[in-house]
Amino acid sequence: MKKFLLSAFFLGISTLLHAQSTLIDICGSSFRAELDNVHMTAELVDYSHEIDDNPLPMKIETRKFKKLYGNMLEIPSTISAYGKEYTVTSIGRGVFADYTNFSYVNIPETVKTIGDYAFFRTKLLEINIPSSVVSIGDRAFGLCKKLSYINLPQGVSLGSDVYEASVIVKYSAGSDMANSNKSKPQQKPENVTSDIDMNIPTTSLESAPYTFAIIIANENYMNEANVDYAIQDGRTFRNYCQQVLGLPQENIRFQEDATLNNMKTMVNWISNVAKAYKGKAQILFYYAGHGIPDDNGNTSLLPVDGSAKDLSTGYSLKSLYSSLGSLSANSVCVFLDACFSGKQRNDELLVAARGVRKAKEEMPSGNMIVFSAAKDDETAHSYPEKGHGLFTYFLIKKIKETKGNVTLGELSDYINENVSQKSIVVLNTVQTPTTNASASMKSSWRDMKLK
Repeated sequence: MKKFLLSAFFLGISTLLHAQSTLIDICGSSFRAELDNVHMTAELVDYSHEIDDNPLPMKIETRKFKKLYGNMLEIPSTISAYGKEYTVTSIGRGVFADYTNFSYVNIPETVKTIGDYAFFRTKLLEINIPSSVVSIGDRAFGLCKKLSYINLPQGVSLGSDVYEASVIVKYSAGSDMANSNKSKPQQKPENVTSDIDMNIPTTSLESAPYTFAIIIANENYMNEANVDYAIQDGRTFRNYCQQVLGLPQENIRFQEDATLNNMKTMVNWISNVAKAYKGKAQILFYYAGHGIPDDNGNTSLLPVDGSAKDLSTGYSLKSLYSSLGSLSANSVCVFLDACFSGKQRNDELLVAARGVRKAKEEMPSGNMIVFSAAKDDETAHSYPEKGHGLFTYFLIKKIKETKGNVTLGELSDYINENVSQKSIVVLNTVQTPTTNASASMKSSWRDMKLK
């Protein structure tokens, strides 16, 4: 009996030495973490919340984060407890299930496993799973009705019904599942997760209350060829506006596959914003999609319901510049990942285009600076290796490298140098980005900070 009690005593001591638990704060709410003292790792756990498909077992307001910035759930990569630091390697069963006030989540590269029901019945809109994750449990993203797409790493092991059938699934380049899809008819290029899509730095969230953004990502056209990676371009730029540049979520208007009415409504919104802020607002306008020229070189952005045969179905660039230039704003910074030569990102002509044309250069007015992906009769190419437009990739890469602390002059030089070089080396063609400033900004724009 004594031997048994002694064995039990040492077993208890061993368990204590090898495993402990602690309470931690995540976005103002308390969670439990189980600590492994042998491997110095931690698993986030929540054993108290019942998971099923029935009505919620507790009042929904009890499952909300108290300090959430920009609708982004930030999961820590390390935990300090008992004078030691533990690496977070696992998100356990049902930890974040039924939390309703976050739309995005940043999962650190330290995480290897995501448990059953981990994000069940949340209001996630989209998610990038880091390459470190090797397994995702049953229904981890089940009943996430607003989840539009999920980006998965190669070789990840999936449980049952991990996500809803309506979710668009993307796989990192090189995965077996991504390669198996190549034999199927596809309208879109293979989805790729690049370095700018992962580990997005988070700086002072909501630190730019006077900065507003319009983001239009036109990829799926009704009457013309699609624009490779345009939606991913827009989504990633949106994420950087929020996480890196510090724009509050309500300061961003993002539209995928915008019609002409959508585009006009967004410009009307930004006009009202500028009036309300009486010259204090800083405006960002981003567009990825087709541009179209007419026979005289007049140019337009092409909505997804427009046609290259009829310029009146487009949004005249002259009209857009006039609207943005007339804003009572501190500055208006425009990024156009489009070309106006009649070509697509893959260098083929638009179906309705009658040869390459040299577009007229529309000059910005007011307090505008315009970054364009290509000039004259050049093509704004995609960068398939990175899953983005070539221009957008280097635009965002510079923002990531500097955490947004970059002047417009530095940004312009970086984009111009890298796009010009990569277009020759990788694509064997010429693409020359341009930056034009209005007369009032000619002497000052290069020293202006993006953030």
